[in-house]
Amino acid sequence: MTLTNPRSSQINTADIEQTAFASNAQVDTLQSNLSSFASYSNSTFSTGPSFTAGVLFDEPIKLIPSENANSAYATSNVISIVTPVNSRDNLLVYLDGLLQHPDTYIVNGATLQFANVEPIPSSLTVGVRYLQTSNLVVDTATANSIVGANGMLAWDYESKRLRVYDGSTVGGLYANAVQSVFTSQGSVSGYTSGGGNPVGKDTIDKFSFSSDGNATDVGNLSTTIRQWVAGQSSSAHGYTSGGTPPITDTIDKFPFSADSNATDVGNLTLARWFSAGQSSTASGYSSGGGAPTIDNTIDKFPFAVDGNATDVGDLTVSRQGTAGHSSSISGYTSGGTPGPLNTVDKFPFSSDANATDVGDLTQARFYNTGQSSATNGYSSSGFAPGTVNTIDKFPFAADSSATDVGDLSQARYGPAGQSSTTSGYTSGGYNAPTVVDTIDKFPFAADGNASDVGNLTQARQHSAGQQI
Repeated sequence: MTLTNPRSSQINTADIEQTAFASNAQVDTLQSNLSSFASYSNSTFSTGPSFTAGVLFDEPIKLIPSENANSAYATSNVISIVTPVNSRDNLLVYLDGLLQHPDTYIVNGATLQFANVEPIPSSLTVGVRYLQTSNLVVDTATANSIVGANGMLAWDYESKRLRVYDGSTVGGLYANAVQSVFTSQGSVSGYTSGGGNPVGKDTIDKFSFSSDGNATDVGNLSTTIRQWVAGQSSSAHGYTSGGTPPITDTIDKFPFSADSNATDVGNLTLARWFSAGQSSTASGYSSGGGAPTIDNTIDKFPFAVDGNATDVGDLTVSRQGTAGHSSSISGYTSGGTPGPLNTVDKFPFSSDANATDVGDLTQARFYNTGQSSATNGYSSSGFAPGTVNTIDKFPFAADSSATDVGDLSQARYGPAGQSSTTSGYTSGGYNAPTVVDTIDKFPFAADGNASDVGNLTQARQHSAGQQI
């Protein structure tokens, strides 16, 4: 690369002021820097003390497009990455191609969380590049001179993808793009499906997350009488599994994109009621329940295609009447009966395996319901015996017991639980001697009590909760 040097002897200084031109020394320095850059651009980046050949391509780049393009925000400020790492300095993280400082995010295994408390705006795309393998640590401050042109990232505005230059391929190489949608928090609506008062209902209610208000009836389950059900959520559909009467193994699916009835798309491995529901990015889970014998089975069914569930593990104890929670990498089941129990179980999404006991609720109870923020699981309501209004919180980042962080607006058991990106919701339930239609909301950002923000279309208990 050559830079033309406009020396003052080549121009008429009477036409233009001398100060408009760089001095000879400045131009020569710039030329020297450009020559150095040319040398770097033809070198490789695998020569540093912590690098080995090809290590920068050890993992693919993962693009995580925000979902819900028509809404203000995506689902979360937490995303899943391809491979767990032990340091945030092992990654280069981009928002629409703009490199982020490592201080703006934290990494916990396969979970990356941005420091901002609000979800990622839906117009942005997150790009993650692995600097090297997960068992090593890179100091990004000293690695900058090594990470040169080979492996350099460029944003392609036409294809909306990151381009990786490998030093020889004309036009560069495109990284693999994989979408990751975490569905345990929604940004648009909460749903309450099924339930009883005292006869089972098939109603699917929907209420807004963006404003407090009453729910509307948007559809029906595939059977007219259905309560004691579990709920799961993909990025496009709500699922309602199990229930009674009679005790069923049905998995129903209804769309989020349009108000519509549910269809029967598969079966659990055994008919049961009072199970807990969890959701990963790819699958729905139903854990525990009565069949009618109390069971410890963890079932998994796919979101990508309609199909039956498979038995992928067991809870630590057989139980029913539990609450379900989901982090980006694990499912949780809390409380239950016989007992009552205070056990908090955890099982992995990445592999089929049994659950482990990782903590306790503040009080043993059953018929409680679950909510999930990006960082914590919540267990609200229940029967201890005696109806309770407790909101418990336990962390996802470490195995630990729960703490009491607030109260519902009224004591009850058997409600449905929903989660937005900022708040937990508890809808319906039984507050002796009355079945209620109350929709409560409590904040994730700070510990506090719930407030009554609306009503279901029908008072009912033992419903399933979903969200988008």
